[in-house]
Amino acid sequence: MVDLPDRALQTVADRARPDIVLGISEEGRIVGVLELFKGRDGHAEIGISVEDSFQGKGYGKALFLDGLAAADKLGLRTADLYFASENNGIRSLVHGASGEIQQRGAECEAHIDIGHFKHGFVDMHDPGIPRPTHFHH
Repeated sequence: MVDLPDRALQTVADRARPDIVLGISEEGRIVGVLELFKGRDGHAEIGISVEDSFQGKGYGKALFLDGLAAADKLGLRTADLYFASENNGIRSLVHGASGEIQQRGAECEAHIDIGHFKHGFVDMHDPGIPRPTHFHH
């Protein structure tokens, strides 16, 4: 993952046109990003990326939880994530949200019922992990 200053991340977010971009910073730089795109009928597509050296430490979980909470606030009811089948971190997060995963070869498609997961929005963040910052809406 390329190191981007906050201003550069904002430029990328502006061009991509997601409805929400959350970033998480550590050591004075962005190390993880979540993008949420609103679809039709209360549905969202979510993408999450965390720098390799910060994976497995709770940064993706913080982005995931805040992303689902943000989707809920927008009135979205379902969300999909697409990820590589070997990405056990995302797989674990989806299972923790009672989501369903369909694997097709090396890729997976996850479906999450946000309304079913609402109980999970209770502050489950690790206090040692910074909270994501909302960059775009």
